[in-house]
Amino acid sequence: MTEDKKTCSVCRKSKPMEQFEPKVRPTGTISYRKTCRSCYQKKRYQNVTQDPYKFLALIFTQLKSSRKKKRPDLKWDITLDDVIDVWDEQEGRCALSGVLMTHAKDGQGKKELNASLDRILPHEGYVVGNIQLVTHRVNIMKHNLSEDMFFWWCKNIIDFKSKN
Repeated sequence: MTEDKKTCSVCRKSKPMEQFEPKVRPTGTISYRKTCRSCYQKKRYQNVTQDPYKFLALIFTQLKSSRKKKRPDLKWDITLDDVIDVWDEQEGRCALSGVLMTHAKDGQGKKELNASLDRILPHEGYVVGNIQLVTHRVNIMKHNLSEDMFFWWCKNIIDFKSKN
C-alpha cells in the first residue's frame, strides 16, 4: 500500500497528506492547502512577530479560549481593542518593570520578554481597569499575587541578597 504524498509549495519537500491542512469546499469536496503545516505555521509566526498588534490579537484569542475552558466562572469583559489601548498607553513597556516588551513567536516556547496579559487584582476577572501588560517572566513571578504582595516578595529578596 502506498502512502499519498504531496509536495509543499514552500519547502518543496514531499510529505504525507496528513501534514497538509484539509479544506472542505461548499460542494463537499475536500482539497488540501498547498503549504505543509510546518511551513504554514512558520509563516504565521513571522507575520505575528512583525506586528505587535497581531501578536496581541493572537495572545488575546488564545487566553480568552483557554480561560473560558479552564475557568468559565471568571468574568471576561474585555475586547482586543481594550488590550491594544493598554499596549499604547504603556508604550509597549511592562507595567511593573518598565522593560520594553517583545512580541516574538517562533514555535520554540515562551519568550521571557514577550507581552503577557495580567490581571491587576487576580481574584477579579478580565475587565477594563483590571488588566495590564507585563513581560511573560514578570507574569510568571507574580502568578496569583496582588501587586502589593508581589512587591513585598521582590523587596525581601533584594534586601536579603544585598545583606549576604
